[in-house]
Amino acid sequence: MSSEIKTSEKKIMDKRVKNLMVFIISLILVFGIGYTIFNYVPFVAKYNSYSILTPSMDPVLKVGDLVLVDTSVKPEDLEPGEIIAFWHDITPSDQIDNPIIVVHYLDSVENIDGINYYTTRHVNPNPQNPDESLVDNWTLIGSDIVGREVFMIPKVGPLVVFAKSTIGRIVLIIDIVVIYGLIEYYNSGKKKEDKPEELNIDEKKDTD
Repeated sequence: MSSEIKTSEKKIMDKRVKNLMVFIISLILVFGIGYTIFNYVPFVAKYNSYSILTPSMDPVLKVGDLVLVDTSVKPEDLEPGEIIAFWHDITPSDQIDNPIIVVHYLDSVENIDGINYYTTRHVNPNPQNPDESLVDNWTLIGSDIVGREVFMIPKVGPLVVFAKSTIGRIVLIIDIVVIYGLIEYYNSGKKKEDKPEELNIDEKKDTD
């Protein structure tokens, strides 16, 4: 009986190791395939997502909304009235340059000496100066433009930004490992509950 128990325990341990290896390999494959798809498959890789951080486009785009942007669009194909994403340094000129992604309406396009110049506008007036023009006080060129907004998902921006961060990815991996551990713990507990019944049956047979 003792040898049978040891053999059974060894099989259980071997199965747990095998399950752990399958889990690790599956995790690597999932992240690897996901990274490849989102970075190298043309149809998917052309899209970038950005979280809205300011109320300048409220109520069209609110703080915390997530916008998906098609980066394959050529600047010369853009039309006034479309929402676009672009790089711009909104810090004062006497500070260190720190360009960020801004998402505003394209207001107008002007061609000067063969070069297109783009102006943008926001929606929400400046509360400190409500009579101020909604047209932004900057001018863009083609290389500043990231792409055209495709669609928006409300309120999930901060979650996606966190998931993209290093800490977010670590937390995600930890969560997956914890879930796996809980499943294994539940399964092992269930097997232990079933095991005495099996032993009792064997003992009864020996007695007979």
